[in-house]
Amino acid sequence: MSLASSNERSRGKAIEITRRGEPVAVLVSAAEYSAITGDRPSFMDATMQIRERLDVDSLDIGGLVFEELREESPGRDVSL
Repeated sequence: MSLASSNERSRGKAIEITRRGEPVAVLVSAAEYSAITGDRPSFMDATMQIRERLDVDSLDIGGLVFEELREESPGRDVSL
């Protein structure tokens, strides 16, 4: 890859890198890479954010909603 190609990338164009005519990689700016791979909340953090936004505790749904969600049967027979 040439310096000219990296200059194109800094102007906002993605550069496709090929090997024997087949695409193998894409060169993007550091800002675009950060946007793609940037910090994301964990599943638990995202869940807590949603709960805070919806104020789930004020819905007063209690544990009744969740009582029958878990299967309590012993499961299938397994031959070992």
